[in-house]
Parts: sequence; C-alpha cells; structure tokens
Amino acid sequence: MTRSINERVYNFPTFALSFFFLRVFSTNANIVINEIAYKGTGKSICNNEDWIELLNTSEDEVASLANFMIHDSKGEKDEDAMIFSDIAVAPGEFLVLCGGSADFSFGIGADDTITLLDETGVILDSVNLPGTGAEDGSETYARIDGEYNYGAPTPGEDNVSTEKISREEALEAQNNAGNDFFLVDGATTFSKVVDIHISMGEENLSNLKNHPAWEKYFEFNALSVTNIDNSNNTKETVAVSRSVATSSGGKIRTKGRWSKTMTACLGLPNVPFQIKFDTPFLGMEKVYLRNHQDDYSFMRDHSSHTMLKAFGLPYARTRPTRLFLNGSYIGFYTLMEAPTQEYVMQVRFVSMF
Repeated sequence: MTRSINERVYNFPTFALSFFFLRVFSTNANIVINEIAYKGTGKSICNNEDWIELLNTSEDEVASLANFMIHDSKGEKDEDAMIFSDIAVAPGEFLVLCGGSADFSFGIGADDTITLLDETGVILDSVNLPGTGAEDGSETYARIDGEYNYGAPTPGEDNVSTEKISREEALEAQNNAGNDFFLVDGATTFSKVVDIHISMGEENLSNLKNHPAWEKYFEFNALSVTNIDNSNNTKETVAVSRSVATSSGGKIRTKGRWSKTMTACLGLPNVPFQIKFDTPFLGMEKVYLRNHQDDYSFMRDHSSHTMLKAFGLPYARTRPTRLFLNGSYIGFYTLMEAPTQEYVMQVRFVSMF
C-alpha cells in the first residue's frame, strides 16, 4: 500500500533545525516524487533523457501544480530550476517530467538530490539518490511501498523493486497490472466497453490509412483510455496516467490477411491493427485490435478465449473497445493481448504445464 507524504519520516541534523522551522514540510501535500531516472532508461521514454515521475497520492482531490518548483542539488535559485505552469494532476495520476529541456533543464546525477516545492516555497518532497544504482539506465530510484529503492523503470505505472523480486515475480506483477483493464476478478475500474484514443502526426496517420498493405509501423504520440457512461450518454476519462498518454508513445500498424484485405478493398477504415508500446501500458507491451471480419456477433475472439480459460487452457485476455484516431471514429474492435509477450507466456502458458 502506498503511503501519503504525511507518513514519510524525515531526519534532520542539528545544524539544519533552524532551516526546518523556516521551511516546514506541507501538511496537506498529496504530490510526491515517485520515481527518478538519472541515466535515461534505454527506451524511447523522454528520448532517453533523465526523467522524474510525480504522483498524486490523493484518492479524491485534483492537485494543481501552478507555480510549483522542482530542482536538483544546485537549489531553487539555480537558473535551471523548473517552475510549473497550471497543470492539474488527477487523483492517483502519474506525471512524467522529461529532462533535456523538454520539461526541465538540469541534469540528474547518480547522487543528486531532487526537491519539490509548492507555490509558496514549502518543501513537498525531497529525495537523495544514494549513488549506487546501475550505470546502464536499467534501474531508477523509485518510491516502493512508501520507501525509496532501486527498481525497474516503470513510467506511468506502479513501481517494482529489482532487488526484492525474481523474474517470474516481475512477470506476474506485469500481468497483474492489466487486471483492472481486463476486468479480472470483478474489477470495475473500467467500463465493459472502453474508447481508445490515439493521437499521431498527420503524415503518419495519412500513411496508415491510405496504405494498409504496407504493414509498416507508424509512431503515435499519445494513447489514452476512456470509459463510456451509457447512463447519460457522456464519456468519463479514466484516471490513467497522463505520462503514459503523453510521454510514453508507441507504434501502430495494420495486421491481418482476410480481415484486412476485405475491409481495405471495400474502402472501410476498420482494418485490424497491432500496437506496440514504448513502455508497458496497463501491463501490456503489444496488443492486437481485431475487427470482427465475418463475425456478426462481435464476440468470437472474446468468447473463444473465455472458454479456453474456463477449461484451464492457455488463453489471451481480451476486451471490447472502440478506436479513435486523432478524434475520428475508426470502428469497434476486440483488443487482444499478444501471446508472444514474455509475461503472457510465463503466467498463462508456461505455468499451466
């Protein structure tokens, strides 16, 4: 269970007590520094620059970061200290800040100190990196169960320690990250049908739509998930990390034979797609969007894998979705996780035999 900032314990040397009373820590702070990448991550997140992830630990309050500040060991008066614009962070939402001047300009050293202040100058959180992490970008310094430790890079998702779990446990954790999205064990975070919104450059979108036979990946900038509230015909955005939607993009391409050929020849937009995420999104690395070709029930894929699961056989998780590209409706699909992913093979294929 993640503890709030108020539960953190800070130890100060005697010579710093006067400074502490002048700059007390906020008693109502919900924003914490959740993860720090001081060597990039070896992935395309933030173009492999340093990054800092913030988290709103509140269960019901939106946090405004207007005039907040974040800085490194050089202090708040350093010219590279970052001052926030009026950014709202939803309850439980992550926010990834990219270095290399994208969001902040200061570089993060392996033994640096990163400090977050509110608009009045009150310190909300301050993290001292111990300088003992991996030098290849394979680890970040992350808040795990209320304490900071080295872990695998997880921008926009719950942190996982690399020191406490085995590879099998890590794959299990990745699988569990998708349970809410796939409505496992009665989860209700997402509605039974969700909208997937993808935004991408117009040239990439044009090539994707006009050349389905290419089966070439085209990068997208953002992917978000939206619940559909049928009771009042409105849509409610799920508290999915903005960092995943804006900072951790991915690639999309057409995929299929008969299901792609028929729709493309008829000039229909709902060809089947495959999506690869730059970093895991809700536990998923690669997914298929299947377009129900010749399936007038729209349930064939979902039903077949549900039955496989019921009989104790290897299966892939699926769920119904509607797809939008740059705001335009494309079609109704079954989203299916790719069985080639390591966590799918380990948790629901290998472990069954």
